[in-house]
Amino acid sequence: MAPKRGKAADKASEDYDSMTLAALKTKAQELGVVQSGTKKDLIERLRAVAQPKKRAAPAPPAEEKAPKRGKAESGPVEKAEPKGKAKAKAKSRGKAAEEEPPSPKAKAKAKSRPSKDEEPPSPSKAKAKAKAKANPTASQDDPSMGPSLDDITPAEGEIFYEDGTWSVENAKSARSTCKICKDKIAAQCLRIGKTVKSDTFDGNMTMWYHAGCLLSGNILPSSVTIISGFSSLRPEEQKAIAKFVPKGEGAGATDSKLAQQGKKLHEILDKLNQMAPKQIAEMAALNNYPVQKLHVSSTLAQLCADGIMFGATQPCEVCKDHGRPGPILLDGEVYKCIGWVSDHLKCDFQTQTPEREVWKLTPAAKQSLGNMKCKVGIRKFATKMSEDGTLPSQSQASSSSQARPPLLNLTVYLAKGFSDDKKNELEELVKSHMGKVCKTITKATCFVVSSEELIEEDPEEVQAAKTEGVPGVDEFFLYKLEAGTTTNMAPNLLWGEAPRMFRAIEETGTAKTVEKEGVAMDVDIGELMERTHVLVDRSKNRVYSETLSQTDLTSGTNSFYKLYLLESDKDSGSSCYWVWRKWGRIGVNVGGTKLEEWKTDKEAAIRSFGKWYLDKTGNTYGHKPGEFVQKPGKFSRVDVAHKALQKKKAKTDNEEPDPSQEEPQDGQPLGQLSKAAVEKGNAVLDTIESVLSGVAEGASLSAVQRATVKKSSAEFYALIPHNFGIKAPPPIDTQDLLGAERALLQFYLRMGFEEIGGGEDEEKLTPISGVMELALPSTLKAGCKGICKQQDVDSCTKKGKILQAGTSAVMKVRYREVNRNVVLGKAVGLPLWQVLVVS
Repeated sequence: MAPKRGKAADKASEDYDSMTLAALKTKAQELGVVQSGTKKDLIERLRAVAQPKKRAAPAPPAEEKAPKRGKAESGPVEKAEPKGKAKAKAKSRGKAAEEEPPSPKAKAKAKSRPSKDEEPPSPSKAKAKAKAKANPTASQDDPSMGPSLDDITPAEGEIFYEDGTWSVENAKSARSTCKICKDKIAAQCLRIGKTVKSDTFDGNMTMWYHAGCLLSGNILPSSVTIISGFSSLRPEEQKAIAKFVPKGEGAGATDSKLAQQGKKLHEILDKLNQMAPKQIAEMAALNNYPVQKLHVSSTLAQLCADGIMFGATQPCEVCKDHGRPGPILLDGEVYKCIGWVSDHLKCDFQTQTPEREVWKLTPAAKQSLGNMKCKVGIRKFATKMSEDGTLPSQSQASSSSQARPPLLNLTVYLAKGFSDDKKNELEELVKSHMGKVCKTITKATCFVVSSEELIEEDPEEVQAAKTEGVPGVDEFFLYKLEAGTTTNMAPNLLWGEAPRMFRAIEETGTAKTVEKEGVAMDVDIGELMERTHVLVDRSKNRVYSETLSQTDLTSGTNSFYKLYLLESDKDSGSSCYWVWRKWGRIGVNVGGTKLEEWKTDKEAAIRSFGKWYLDKTGNTYGHKPGEFVQKPGKFSRVDVAHKALQKKKAKTDNEEPDPSQEEPQDGQPLGQLSKAAVEKGNAVLDTIESVLSGVAEGASLSAVQRATVKKSSAEFYALIPHNFGIKAPPPIDTQDLLGAERALLQFYLRMGFEEIGGGEDEEKLTPISGVMELALPSTLKAGCKGICKQQDVDSCTKKGKILQAGTSAVMKVRYREVNRNVVLGKAVGLPLWQVLVVS
């Protein structure tokens, strides 16, 4: 007896409920169902696809009437025809038997077999056909899947091939948005990204596209050798991309070898994806792989598949020399170390042939993989690493031999109120820059061209644009556009925010501050600064203003983070509190600000301040300056001097403030450093000097010496913030650079530290503490005793006497400053020439 449909359905639902998320995604992939969302969403989709359709009741024959229920049919009963063995037996006996038509199953089977002359379909086409059959509307109804790779056609017009850093992968989640169609990219959907400089923080960001959207457009990677992750794709995906992107120079393995390798890897990966995530993590941990915060593009399952096929990678030898052996993991087309040489410096070691040992399988993995034997092998890549240890994408800037049109692949909407002649003129202008004019405003529209007059005439059109997050510009913006350049949209904005491609990254110089109640405040606080001040707790010797920095010589970042707890002024009524944050790159218009209002809840504001401080530094707020512990990957604390904690008598209410307290001031990159910070910076320079002094003139640094200098340079920049603009911070690896940094610290020492008091740490400084209180030497000879030769002193004295003829009181003061700097130079071991340069 056939089982009832209700029971079968219950059984199917029970099977889905017991499956893991990875198994559900695999099942969804087989059926062509969208794989994004929660486990519950996946089960609902799978049930909808698996739900059997109700069969229509067969119509009764036209000649005969259907018998009424309850009455037995009259007439002879036909004898049942023998089936199976009985039929074969009857046939063998020579009995006549009517020939049966082939069963529907046999018909389908025969139809599915290709004839000898017919070419069998390729695996990729067969797979796509099966997907379309299982879910024919998946790609059409779900824009997050993007265009199918089988349906891509080349773009019309000129194609622009660009260098830079490109990457390709199956999306790990459904959070990213395609920059062309503006739709979400579904999880596991193939996506291609380009790495660009961020305009909202100091660092790089990836602009993602549906693979189909990018490949059918006019901007493509210059070659597959600069696409990170290309060698990890399935063979059919590699083939689809290679149709549109040139192979390029410096290619690695051949297409056939990469395809063969990719097929085997994905066979292993498909089996691993049927295991529970916990089981995969256990196997990774067994082979000394990290299971969280991988910091590479590969997933944990992909790392395990790589290890099973080629062997487990061994810890980094470079980090090992510094006592911190980091794991080496697959990241695109290389294996890179994710460890740290020191608390301030990431390890930058990378290779394509790491040391390996045979991968260890857990019992669960053995059960899933069957009789697979693990061994050590060499992985093939689409690109070769150069002799200096870099990839083509890492040594090339993001550029193109062609000047890219500014509106390429972008759509523009022209306001309805323009006259026909003006609209035709603007439309031709858009098309001349290879842009497209759209008829309606959607989220895919780049910007709207309008005017102040048209905004008043049609406010609904403006509101529609604002709803979709589309900015508006005046018509003059179109006339400013030039090929191959970035045009700043800000001066022409009518509403909204300029898109990233129309925001120029520029150097802005040092941050401007205004001093209020003894604490320097960033002018970007805005109008709130007129009625607030930074909270100061003198009983705890604490100022709720923290400046943080992070300089990474590996990636080239030079970031800052400012944190203020603001309290309303006394004349503003009841006390209210705000936490204000600012972040970005030092000396560049990159970053942002955030303001949190806590009304009268002072304790909540203090907790919020402490939470952000802990998040950025890894330290609990409230420690003494000397108790700060640097954590790898976290910000460093910049020891900024505050007059609010000075020991000198504070100004009275009747006393006029200094003009410098009312006007914005340019100074050191992140504010005036304390004496403690300068002393620590000098100590780091001593370490660098000890390394450089051991290098013969004209000789280059060894690998160990270079790593030590780079590590110390990163620590120095964390203590003494620098404004490098958009340039990468350089390692202090020459005597000239070292001398310049020594001179810089001496310059900071002359900026009035003696006027500022401090906490306990300020009283314990060596070797420069107390220098300001020393008696000034009466002559240059007395000040230079034990520092330089007599002939140098005589030469300087002779020049000084020439200048002294007819000298003024100002020159006498200047002469005393030179003597003081000589004493400082003696205290920190500076050569005389550097002292005189600073003076």
